[in-house]
Amino acid sequence: MRDVLVQAAHAVPEQDTTDFLAFGTRIRSEPSTTGSVRGIGNPGDTATIHRRVIGETVVCEDGRAVSEWLDVTDERSQVSGFVSGCFI
Repeated sequence: MRDVLVQAAHAVPEQDTTDFLAFGTRIRSEPSTTGSVRGIGNPGDTATIHRRVIGETVVCEDGRAVSEWLDVTDERSQVSGFVSGCFI
């Protein structure tokens, strides 16, 4: 039984963690700027990344056009939702 549990634990992929890049980063209900805001993330708040998806293209401050959105949980506030790849 112990070996089965050890194998199962190793089969679960580790989730990435990161930080928000800007103060007041909006955590949205869907991967779009029209999604309702569920909460705000700030630098210093650890964000756990659950998955990456393609959504609305956002033009970042540096001029890059990014369509990748990350499904995250802000570990400080426990708010989950989507954040543009520009801000994380």
